[in-house]
Amino acid sequence: MSDVPQKVAQILLQTEAIQVYKEKPFVFVSGRISPVYIDCRKLLSFADEREYIVTQLAKKAEIDVGLNNIDVVAGGETAGIPYASFVSHLIKKPMIYIRKQPKGYGGTRQIEGNLNAGQRVLLVEDLITDGLSKLRFNIGIRAAGAKMTHCLCVFDYASDRLDQHEGETIWPKTTSACTSSPIGTMS
Repeated sequence: MSDVPQKVAQILLQTEAIQVYKEKPFVFVSGRISPVYIDCRKLLSFADEREYIVTQLAKKAEIDVGLNNIDVVAGGETAGIPYASFVSHLIKKPMIYIRKQPKGYGGTRQIEGNLNAGQRVLLVEDLITDGLSKLRFNIGIRAAGAKMTHCLCVFDYASDRLDQHEGETIWPKTTSACTSSPIGTMS
């Protein structure tokens, strides 16, 4: 699968999911400023390209994580939810979705779906910038007594700020279909 990152980078470029802000850099929720923004939600409108990416994510779940090591697939609000849905369908695992924080109305739940204590969770996301939202998802999963063992995403900015959240008990192994490296080598 060594050509996967290159192919995903090509798809991101072809679908114009990569946006460059030359005049006014993009500001992420984390406060990080970048002239480049990757909009993986845009990929949802391209059926063939989406199928390729989701199939590769499912293969990574099978090969890199191992299906026997996954009890539940979780999608993070909002852009991670469709990717988690596609992946959970392909690998035939139950799915939940998780909010960054509990809702302030109704049942006030942070997690929708069935998640039991002791279950191993594969979080599927669209992208990772600094990992803060993934940390918030993990806090909710741990509060339910479950364990997020892996995070699988379409694109990882490969930020050095991610190291701020790493550790055996709080940050899982991360696997992505593409990082910023192959994009930087493309013309």
